[in-house]
Amino acid sequence: MKKVGMFDLPHHEFEYLWDHSKQAISKGDLDAAKAIEKKGADLFVHIDIAAEQGYFNIIKYIESRYQLRPFNWEQCAKGAAKGGKLDIFKYAETKGVCDAVLMDSVSHAARIGHLNIVEHIISGGCIDANYYIGSAQRGGNEEIYKYCIDNCGPTTRHWDRNYFDKI
Repeated sequence: MKKVGMFDLPHHEFEYLWDHSKQAISKGDLDAAKAIEKKGADLFVHIDIAAEQGYFNIIKYIESRYQLRPFNWEQCAKGAAKGGKLDIFKYAETKGVCDAVLMDSVSHAARIGHLNIVEHIISGGCIDANYYIGSAQRGGNEEIYKYCIDNCGPTTRHWDRNYFDKI
């Protein structure tokens, strides 16, 4: 496993490595990411970006090179939910992401409009229907709003299924 050390560098070197590793991962360019890693970049700090963009190959590479902690997998799950990348979300979930992080991640997915992520969590047992319904409502996502009402069972708050018809 690679020793983590980018954070101990002088600020200008840290910024260079941070920016270039982020740029390579954002583009899905694993070769460029590896090249900047050789210069001292710690790629795991951008696992959320790889997850959001759907670059499973980069996530697997990061996993092979670093001793990832639960926090890293939480960031991965959040990124995957933000990008609607269900395969990566499920993978991060298997790494022991806690329920609170899953709830937040799915809430963001409901607000942004990623029904696939919401369906996956609800099919496994709804964690907090009110949270998802409220997030879908705030995000203006009628399909997710109604899906949650129809599939989460009883909630502690009355939700008007026809809310979007009235606005």
